[in-house]
Amino acid sequence: MRHLVVALTSALMLAGCASQSVYAPAHRGDLGYRETRIEKNRWRVSFTGGADLPAPRVADLALRRAAEVTLDGGYDWFEVVHDSRDRRGRGDSPVRGGVS
Repeated sequence: MRHLVVALTSALMLAGCASQSVYAPAHRGDLGYRETRIEKNRWRVSFTGGADLPAPRVADLALRRAAEVTLDGGYDWFEVVHDSRDRRGRGDSPVRGGVS
């Protein structure tokens, strides 16, 4: 019984340390979105989600940020010219998605 309690406690502690995805700007390599201006009306947008987020959701959040950047720039539409996704997110690995 003692081993079970120790195992469960350890599992809960590790789960508490796992990165939870939040839709917010990324800071210093953290999870979240980033955008970089490439040209006057062209941007590269990416979103990095924690292991808790499936790759399709990460892609949706990258598109959401692209739409926000579009509206903030006074435009009413955007076009994805490149889509890159890193679906390797397993365990504690981040999942990345980006559009430009």
